[in-house]
Amino acid sequence: MNKLLPSFKLLLASLTIPVVFCTAYAQVNLTSYFQFNEAASSRFNPALYQHNSSKGKVALLDVKAGFHSNFKYSDLIHIGTGIYADSLVLDFPKFRQAMEPVNHFSMASEFTLVDVSFKTGSKNNAFGTLEAPHYVTAGIRFRVLSSTHFNDEFVTLFTQGNVPSFTNPQIGTLALNATAMREISLSHGRRLSKRLWVGAAVKYLQGFYNITTNHFELELEGVDVENYIDVSTRAEILISGPVTFEFNQNQFISGADVDSVNSGFSDMYFSSGNPGYAVDLGVVYKPTDKLILSASLVDLGRIHWRNDAKIIQQSTDYRYHPADLSNSYDEDLENYKSPDDVFDDLVNDFEESFRAYEFEKSYTQSLPYQFYAGLEYTLSEKAHFGTLYTQQHFNGFTQKLFATSINASILNALNLSVNYVVDSKDGYFGAAGNIAIGRVQALFSLNSIDGFIDPANANTIAFQFGLRVLL
Repeated sequence: MNKLLPSFKLLLASLTIPVVFCTAYAQVNLTSYFQFNEAASSRFNPALYQHNSSKGKVALLDVKAGFHSNFKYSDLIHIGTGIYADSLVLDFPKFRQAMEPVNHFSMASEFTLVDVSFKTGSKNNAFGTLEAPHYVTAGIRFRVLSSTHFNDEFVTLFTQGNVPSFTNPQIGTLALNATAMREISLSHGRRLSKRLWVGAAVKYLQGFYNITTNHFELELEGVDVENYIDVSTRAEILISGPVTFEFNQNQFISGADVDSVNSGFSDMYFSSGNPGYAVDLGVVYKPTDKLILSASLVDLGRIHWRNDAKIIQQSTDYRYHPADLSNSYDEDLENYKSPDDVFDDLVNDFEESFRAYEFEKSYTQSLPYQFYAGLEYTLSEKAHFGTLYTQQHFNGFTQKLFATSINASILNALNLSVNYVVDSKDGYFGAAGNIAIGRVQALFSLNSIDGFIDPANANTIAFQFGLRVLL
């Protein structure tokens, strides 16, 4: 009686199906923040361009991908021991031990179609060697931004039912936010004085799909004396895009289909069905000749979802009594009822109680946003040391990171950064670099070298590579 019902597991699985269809936005790759001659620095802070020595750049290719989590793949799936030494095993006890009160998992992807940046403005000797005080960037990119987080009791409910605390209320919560969109951006940085830079970026957004949980809660409480379990569920899922939920005759969610997105050229670049906006704000201040301070807020904005927009709601309080098999052991009984019929009636009653309802409704969703605060100290003309603190604010939780880096420029052609990043309970080394061969610049960055070598035992891997033409 004190194990989670199979049909209740089906309810949980059906309501969380959107998770498997969503890639998620992971931590930002911080390895290129302080790098010499790196145009991507302005993505962190639109005023952060003082180390860009070239007059301008055109991005031919820029791809980012990665994941981040507070637990590892090997916490759930790993090579077994003993008679299972030649097999992969699902290790739920180890997975539960790795859980924190709030857990998260995310993956990232971003593709830049085109990005142009250049310096402009008349010479001003008051600003030292910088002859062009304005820095302008325009770009088009496709992004996936999302996050999934859940509490440890949610994992316990899935793997152990309410066994650990049968007579105490046990509540599992899950939150999901996944967005795919196109971004058209225009950024302007301006040097106001010898020691002060400011910058801002405006972004027009076109949403392709979104899946968001306003709330998702499951509660189980057992009563030994009365021999029943009280089950409560509260769920509200917002959807815009090619996702169709399937319902059976009892209005119970039985599955979900994801149709392929077949967008033509005009839809990909000019459609406005799910419009949105965002802004970036940044400032850089140089209190001394060797010290530079920077701060920024990135992706402050929202998208209005109205294409194929719908809301799924489910709210139930259900008292589960064990199946009565007292008349199912002997077929000669006058009131005999087969075990299959008993369980069919139980499942039917369960599905009748856990009805879900779908409504067409547009909605507005805010983007996850980031805050950056950096400190840079000049070691020499071609080398400096940097420290960076960042917070990424998702729907329901905040991820905090602290990074340090050593950055060097060699012969004005090769620029390297070595970084060490600390998150809540882990630390890892990363590296980034760019090299110019004539007018072509190639770049790379990897936030965790150990994660790249052994991804199964890593909390994060994020990388970037690209090609640019120097103007």
